[in-house]
Amino acid sequence: MVLDVRSLMHRITRSLVLSGSDFGESDRIITLFSRSLGKVTVIAKGAKRSQKRFVNTLESPGLIRAVIRRGRGSLPLLEAADLLDPFPGIRQSWRSFALASLWLEVTERLLKPGLKEPELFDLLALVLSGLNRGLAPERLHLFFLLRTLIVAGFGPELWGCRRCQKRVEGKQAYFSPEDGGLICLRCYQGGAHSLPWPLLKYLRDLARASLWPIEALNIDFRLLRHGERLLETMLFRILGERPVAFKVYKDLCEEEYITSDGEPGLRRNNV
Repeated sequence: MVLDVRSLMHRITRSLVLSGSDFGESDRIITLFSRSLGKVTVIAKGAKRSQKRFVNTLESPGLIRAVIRRGRGSLPLLEAADLLDPFPGIRQSWRSFALASLWLEVTERLLKPGLKEPELFDLLALVLSGLNRGLAPERLHLFFLLRTLIVAGFGPELWGCRRCQKRVEGKQAYFSPEDGGLICLRCYQGGAHSLPWPLLKYLRDLARASLWPIEALNIDFRLLRHGERLLETMLFRILGERPVAFKVYKDLCEEEYITSDGEPGLRRNNV
């Protein structure tokens, strides 16, 4: 059931700040992701000049307690907001901030206004918290991509072939973003991407794991990047285009090189 947020009389809800833009001389339009309301676009009157009600509370990423009520116009009114978590650890690194911005943009594009998505809210809050705490960005990003596709109902299929439906085992497998998952060796006719067995096993483990054990799941860094590319291709195909924040994040990732043990490092001229 889609909620008509314009009919709200008064609601207090935990929300993640997805994005914001200036409106007129003193107001701001804020898009929130509420666990109980879904995606809600509100108007914050006087937010650009406020020194009390909205100071430092409407920046993304951020978790707030929002007080929303019916406004006079087409948008609900954000009456007040209390900052619950500004995710300060994310703001200490340009790369972490760019990655968080990518997650927020992807989530905002996937959500339909007024449709409750508590699982997706919990997932986004979870990866933001992990990034804030200093967990490896590469592992978190692959976790976000995979679980977002699963929670949103798009798959991917990681156990059976999308064409013949037979279970895929062994060392040789392929992945097709267009088909939405695995292609077995027998059905492979070109066009799909090679999916090494260690990466397939890792993705299967990741699909069933909670966030916190991901640090203990062993995977070569180069395979992580390969998995990222496959799932990004699939997700962005669903979205219809690449998010704006994607290029910023990838440009920052290009500063890395791969060390001899398969872990990321920094290019010497960028240290």
